[in-house]
Amino acid sequence: MSQAVGAVLGPLPAEPWSARRVLRDLVLWAATAAPFAFDLARRGLPAVVIGVVLTAYVVLSCRRLPVAALLVAVLAALVDWRYVLALALAGQVAGRRTSDERVTPAVFALAVVGGSATVLSLGLDPYDWALRVGGSVVFGLFPWLVGVYRKQREALVRAGWERAARLEEQQRIVADQARLRERARLAHDMHDFLGHHLSLAALHAGALEVAEGISEQHAAKAGELRSSIATATEQLREITSVLRDESDPLPVAPADGSVRALVDSAAAAGVDVRLEGEQELGGLESMRYRAVHRMVQEALTNAAKHAPGAAVCVRVSVLPEALEVRVVNGPATEPAREHARGSKGLVGLRERAKLSGGTLESGPVDGGGFAVAMRLPHEPGRVPDGSEDGERVSEAERDFRRASGRARRSLLAAVLGPTVAGTLLVLTLMGIYAYDTYTSVLTPEEYRGISVGESRPALGGVLPEREIPERGTGSPPPRPRGADCAYYRSTAGFLPADFDIYRLCFRDGRLVDKDVLEH
Repeated sequence: MSQAVGAVLGPLPAEPWSARRVLRDLVLWAATAAPFAFDLARRGLPAVVIGVVLTAYVVLSCRRLPVAALLVAVLAALVDWRYVLALALAGQVAGRRTSDERVTPAVFALAVVGGSATVLSLGLDPYDWALRVGGSVVFGLFPWLVGVYRKQREALVRAGWERAARLEEQQRIVADQARLRERARLAHDMHDFLGHHLSLAALHAGALEVAEGISEQHAAKAGELRSSIATATEQLREITSVLRDESDPLPVAPADGSVRALVDSAAAAGVDVRLEGEQELGGLESMRYRAVHRMVQEALTNAAKHAPGAAVCVRVSVLPEALEVRVVNGPATEPAREHARGSKGLVGLRERAKLSGGTLESGPVDGGGFAVAMRLPHEPGRVPDGSEDGERVSEAERDFRRASGRARRSLLAAVLGPTVAGTLLVLTLMGIYAYDTYTSVLTPEEYRGISVGESRPALGGVLPEREIPERGTGSPPPRPRGADCAYYRSTAGFLPADFDIYRLCFRDGRLVDKDVLEH
């Protein structure tokens, strides 16, 4: 129990001092102490000094001792309305920094109950007390609710983006695996292409070695060439066997398949597909042609799987600096047979495009379709090594920044809403108070002009239309026997202020006594 109380009431970790913190505290102190500067002439210097000291304490301690600062601010606001800004600050900070959200309502409840009991026992002005309690609730509980909302929202957002970061890390791992698989497929292609041509070169060298009419010197050189080619073939087989992922299936299409064969095969399977610009692929080196082949194969497979019945266009274009192969499918016209399950194929294609010196882009297009585009520059440049990935800002971090901006805007709305509502409530109370005071005021000059013995009808043009509920403090003079007394105030205004209470007692329609009561 004592540990729980200590956790709530004990000091929180101190915030390190900085120029920004000093400037912020000075601005807050000036704002919370400003109401005292406008009331210096009437209240006097001692009250202003006390107000400045208490507001400074609230500003300096609200982050380290939020409950203590809130208690001081609540009690001060119940005594003097000029502490309401300090109360709003303490309430908002307490909502954000207290671990137990039951503490703040308990502080308000104790202050209101204790203060009400004091008012009733001492016979103080209940109207004034009710106004102060209402102001304390508006300027204390509303900011506290805003602080609680902000704390919970920040915790929720933080937890959500931690989860998003973990999911993004998992996706990055999956993407890395897809890239490794694509490199393994590329190693397989290297083995097929280079191994095939190296084998042919070895056969030609062997034939040259045993050819008739060749000198022994040239036959020996041909034998050395055949032996070197055989050694290179064996080393290529060893390297590609290390790079190859045994769990990855071999490519569906043969190594020497053409893009036209892919399109014809898809059309034979029922896909509405057409090929444009096939002649532009002529003269493309084998490895880059293989990258185009893989891209078209993957795009056609995805279109048939996720957009069945859609028309597909494979377009080959020659741009000023690159060869572009673009596969675009329209929206599906039949129910999809499978749900989308990640994007490993596209990640692998992007890796193959990078290894070929090009780029690959994919995404939805207008009309509900999808497009995959590979660009292979005419003059291949540096092959990316993937080091740029670590320099990019993660997608989760960018989303977190955008969400933080939205959270700040929603927080501003959450602050302005209660503030506007509280301001309207205070203005309403001020209006009610002003109406009550202006319709029950008897000026000192009018009071002095009233004489004992005058009839009540004769005073009808002087006496206000309403009486005030206050009856003064202390012990008032005894009421004359059989008299009916009316109570009026000496001044009027929009805010509670000091005033005199005039008591006029009538008996049989005539004024028999007039007194000034303490207030």
